[in-house]
Amino acid sequence: MAMEQYECFWGTCPHYVVAINKDGTAGYIGLGVAKRIGPVALYLPQSAFTRIVRKLEAINFSKLQRSYATKNDGCKEVWSDQSAVTFYVTRGSKTQTVNLYYGCKLPSVSDKLAALAQLIDQVTGISPLLGRGQ
Repeated sequence: MAMEQYECFWGTCPHYVVAINKDGTAGYIGLGVAKRIGPVALYLPQSAFTRIVRKLEAINFSKLQRSYATKNDGCKEVWSDQSAVTFYVTRGSKTQTVNLYYGCKLPSVSDKLAALAQLIDQVTGISPLLGRGQ
């Protein structure tokens, strides 16, 4: 699985990709507005991958639509100038992509996807690479 967090309008949100494999190998690539720009190899315990899989199951990720960014996507409100995140989850040969614009206010979905992004940041330990939690 992989997650890409994008920059926000104000230029203060880090742009990065983190990818996690079942075997515990993982990688980070800082793309912009992050303390560490470029690739970093990561190694995670199996429990980290398991926590993410459980979260994916808990939010019924496989049943989510491709995008939550506009009122047409079901957002109750759409706030401007926010960041976005895209999740890529591969099972077998099929990859499901789900994009969340953080300005999309749809509590039944947006809160759960934001929590998934926070969990991925937490279990990968990338906060120091982003310039957070120092």
